[in-house]
Amino acid sequence: MYRLAAQSVRARLSSFTACALAVFLGGTLILAFLTLFTTATAHGTSHDDQSALITMASVVGGWGFLIVIFAVVSTMQLAVRQRSEEFALLRTVGSTPKQIRRVVFGESLFVAGGASLAALLPGWLAGRGLVALLRNSDIVSDKVRYHAGIGPMVGMIVLMLLATVCAARFAARPALAGSASASLRASRTGATTMSRKRTWLGV
Repeated sequence: MYRLAAQSVRARLSSFTACALAVFLGGTLILAFLTLFTTATAHGTSHDDQSALITMASVVGGWGFLIVIFAVVSTMQLAVRQRSEEFALLRTVGSTPKQIRRVVFGESLFVAGGASLAALLPGWLAGRGLVALLRNSDIVSDKVRYHAGIGPMVGMIVLMLLATVCAARFAARPALAGSASASLRASRTGATTMSRKRTWLGV
């Protein structure tokens, strides 16, 4: 599975580069705000500074995480949609939707794992810069010292892997819906229709 996923990623490098970039930038952003929690709970941080740091990490970081999820889902859907004919051909020769879904999961985890590891150093630096910015803006006192720890790093990797798996699950669903012959015809004709629900959701 791992070797097949790696070969598939190398064969479609351009498509998976966008997914990796979304995970990399998202992981950097998430890690920067997660370090605010450990900085807030570090020894010597006052109650007012703890409140400011936790509020900043929860509100702004929470919205940032939602944006990251939408970015990962969008790029993953695009990568899967470009391979709809390939998946339809695999189904016509006997591959089951479960087997194809496992391939998509393996590819997404391979890409997300590497991008998340690459985001560790930039995320640590971004968190350090964020704390310095909060000090310079007088949001927290000058006594606050940046403290990251291993917890935010592990948490960021786990969150990005979970987000990528969920994105892969939703992205693979349209490509595996219906019969294999119908999917093959739709992929070759390029006939795609947007449901009324998705139209209202987009509005």
